[in-house]
Amino acid sequence: ALNPLFSNTQVTGLDQDAEGKIWITTDGKGLFIINKQDFKIINLSNKPYADDGISSDGLLSLHIDKSGITWLGTAKKGVDFYKKNVRKFRLIRNYPTDYNSLTNNDVNAVIEDKKGDLWIGTNGGGLDHLNAKTGNYTHFRSDPSNHHSLSSNHVVTLFEDSSGKIWIGTYRGGLSCYDPDTKRFSVYRYDASDSTSISDNSIWGICEDKNHNLWFASLTNGLNLF
Repeated sequence: ALNPLFSNTQVTGLDQDAEGKIWITTDGKGLFIINKQDFKIINLSNKPYADDGISSDGLLSLHIDKSGITWLGTAKKGVDFYKKNVRKFRLIRNYPTDYNSLTNNDVNAVIEDKKGDLWIGTNGGGLDHLNAKTGNYTHFRSDPSNHHSLSSNHVVTLFEDSSGKIWIGTYRGGLSCYDPDTKRFSVYRYDASDSTSISDNSIWGICEDKNHNLWFASLTNGLNLF
């Protein structure tokens, strides 16, 4: 049966940590952590005057990286991250006078690549790459005059494929693929005259199967196989 804690709740992310606990992010009710041993549920919500909790109850994405750090993309508050030994949430965000910060605090997607670097997709600020070794950011934005730039600054979802390419699903901007070797983007958009084009310019989900086929879920027009 549905736990009443989750009634009328938009779930935006789900992941399992090394201890087997289930982390669930929601847009409006904060963070839930479920212990599968006794099914005890902890709900963490924003407390305006606390400096060790989550920065927003509007959580848009969730990622637990290889080192066990939990990353939470928030609505307009940046990225919260949690280290077990620190036992408090920390925040990375945009600082208008600091180029080496997030471009936008509205964060829809966070992933870790094979090198341990973070890729952060924002709603309006494009794509950020955070080098884990140096702590430096590289910012990618859409440039209509450059066909090898990001297709839209409204990033919805991110995925790294088995070859190390980063795929970026956007809202109304189609699909982009970043090749770290060439440092260029390839762009795929819906074309009514081309039956082999993607079916929709809003891409909501990306995954790869065991045969290295890529699957793209669209917002309004089905599923695409690449």
